[in-house]
Amino acid sequence: MKGEEKLWQILQEKLEMLRAGNRLPEALRVGDTALEMAQRIFPADHPSLALSYERLGRIHDQQGNHGEAKVLLEKALRIKGKIKAAMFYPTAVLVVAIWAMGMSLVTKHEQRMPVLATACRILVLLCCRFCIFCWLEKRSS
Repeated sequence: MKGEEKLWQILQEKLEMLRAGNRLPEALRVGDTALEMAQRIFPADHPSLALSYERLGRIHDQQGNHGEAKVLLEKALRIKGKIKAAMFYPTAVLVVAIWAMGMSLVTKHEQRMPVLATACRILVLLCCRFCIFCWLEKRSS
């Protein structure tokens, strides 16, 4: 881990400590600093940047700054949505491609059914996997 990333991580830990201790004005200053640093060191679609937006948004929400909280939390959600899509779609496309290849190679209907069933099971598992990610994310909030 590079020096700035390590410093960002330390700021995140301090931010959570201050928020948990209800020291919101201090947490807000640390959160602003952490977000500025995250914007400088991480790409626009990086999970750490989303985390900075989310934590700062929660502090604004706790302080009653709901408009600012909404803006920050929406930015975090957009980044998280891109990350999930990036993880899910290539895998789903691969499964469908494998299924289509299998279907073109198999000539008899009764031989096609196991190929179709396997592809469907894989897609269901992928969807369930992402539902579990969403559930865990909501639960940890």
